[in-house]
Amino acid sequence: MHAVTHEVQYGKVEIEGKRLMVVNSPGFCDLAMKEEDIDRELRRCVECTSPGLHAFVLVTGIGRFTNDDHLVLQKCKEKFGDHMKEYLIVLFSRCDDIERKGSSIEKFLSEGDDQLMNILEKAKNRYIALNDNAPEDQKQRKVVKLKYMIQRLMKENKGKIFTNKMYQEVEEAYQKKKLAEEMKRKEKEEKRKHLQEITRREAALNMERELFEKRKAEAEAAAISHTKLLEKKYEKEKKELENKVRECEEEIEREKIGRIMINLQDEYQRRIRSLKESNDQIT
Repeated sequence: MHAVTHEVQYGKVEIEGKRLMVVNSPGFCDLAMKEEDIDRELRRCVECTSPGLHAFVLVTGIGRFTNDDHLVLQKCKEKFGDHMKEYLIVLFSRCDDIERKGSSIEKFLSEGDDQLMNILEKAKNRYIALNDNAPEDQKQRKVVKLKYMIQRLMKENKGKIFTNKMYQEVEEAYQKKKLAEEMKRKEKEEKRKHLQEITRREAALNMERELFEKRKAEAEAAAISHTKLLEKKYEKEKKELENKVRECEEEIEREKIGRIMINLQDEYQRRIRSLKESNDQIT
């Protein structure tokens, strides 16, 4: 909770195989930020840690517990409720300041003011002292110590996460949003499936239409071919019939001519006989 932090910052770290999510909230006493801006960023902090968190870490510089530090805790209590103390850990930074004076964190705390002692009492004396200028391996040991402290805190709270009305509202809003997104996803999926089914049916109809048109064209081509065959057959039979008719007519004509010739011959013979008979009578 530093005044230099104007927006919520968060990240994930892995400490000895344990993954932790760390969220840095805006400074409650930052005079450069309006109250509504702090509330907005605080709500983002809640959203980042919903449905709850395992520990609050109050970061304060070593030295006298100032009115700003006290105000931070007061505002935390206002926002999160008094039971946040059950999840509170105090982290003292700049411990090298007292070390340079030949003092120690234990002596500093024993001489601390009532407000600081009251805070540590509420936090069940959960604190870590950090030397900002210490070698990296020492800093890493402090980080590991913080992890174990959080794990003990989780055990003391029987694994229950910190939550309050603000978290519940955020969680409800998150669940509603998640439900709305799920419904939207399902609706989108249904539309996709419906569109896919329509596309499939259109493709099937197009295939059937193409097959019908193909068969229709084949039938029409077959019909045309059959008609042409019938026409050829008709023309052939017509010619054959005309030839037979002509042959019959010619035959009939020949028969007529034959009968006429026979009749003429008969008439000629008859006249010859008549002339002979006439000659015989004259003689």
